[in-house]
Amino acid sequence: KVGSTPTVRVGKSNSESFRIIRFRDGRPVAYTYREHATAPIPFARNAPSPIHVTYDGANDGGDATVTAQWENELEEAFPQARIVFVLPKGNYRASAGASARAIESDDSRFTVLEVRIDLGPKSRGEMVVKPRE
Repeated sequence: KVGSTPTVRVGKSNSESFRIIRFRDGRPVAYTYREHATAPIPFARNAPSPIHVTYDGANDGGDATVTAQWENELEEAFPQARIVFVLPKGNYRASAGASARAIESDDSRFTVLEVRIDLGPKSRGEMVVKPRE
C-alpha cells in the first residue's frame, strides 16, 4: 500500500511493464489492460507515459489563461481523469470537462483548479481554462 489514498503498488522492481489497477468503492476491481486475464499496460518502464498532458501558458500560477492538450495513446478509456491547473487567485472556467474543485493556496496567491475529463481510448483533446467573466 502506498500513501493515504487507496493505491496498491504491484509488480517487481525490474518489471518492464505496468498494471492498471482500478478501484470501485475503495476496493480494487481490475488489474490488467483492456480487461485481459494477464495483460499489463504495453509500455516499458523507461518509456514516456502513454497518457500525457502538455500546457500552453505557464501552469505555475503565472498565467490566468492556460491551454491543456491531452492524449491517451492506450486502447482503454480512463473516465473522470484529472487535469490540474495552477493559476493566479481567482474564479475560473474550463472549456471542456467539468470543474471538480478549486482550492486556494495557503498564501492566498494561487487557485489550484482540478478539472475532470473522460479520456476515451486512443483519444486526444484540448481545453482552455480562463477567468470567469
